[in-house]
Amino acid sequence: MLFSSIFYLYNNNKILHDQLDNRFISILTGIITLEESTIENNRDYIYEAIQYRISEGYWIIGLPYRIPIFLKNSRYDFEERAMVKTDVSLFNILLRYGIIPLVLLFSIFMNMVKYKIYFFNLMFGLFLLASLNIDSLLSHNSIFFLLFFFMVITHSDQ
Repeated sequence: MLFSSIFYLYNNNKILHDQLDNRFISILTGIITLEESTIENNRDYIYEAIQYRISEGYWIIGLPYRIPIFLKNSRYDFEERAMVKTDVSLFNILLRYGIIPLVLLFSIFMNMVKYKIYFFNLMFGLFLLASLNIDSLLSHNSIFFLLFFFMVITHSDQ
């Protein structure tokens, strides 16, 4: 039933058809490589924007709020939207707030990891991994969640 549903949606939904063709089928058939699909004309402008902002010296004290980290227009849900930050949390924190808040954040989390609470360390590791592709540490209240989670776990035995 799963394969029948996928086959039906692939043939009757143009958006799904295009996404599967562009992201998976073109790679599997060898039309484009995985690097071309994921980096070239996709993420290279993000890396160039990060390099440009770092070369401007914004990694020291951060960007003013009125200046975007980078600017690119893209289509999302049938409308044009401006992308103004990267999808890598650590670069967003570095470029928006500077090196001192990034070091402070890391020192806080490293001190929390020293408590050796398995479930917290697992959750933190998953959030850190996700933050490489989704801005999970800055935009999605994850830091608040992790701090709250840590406090609940460490104080639940008392």
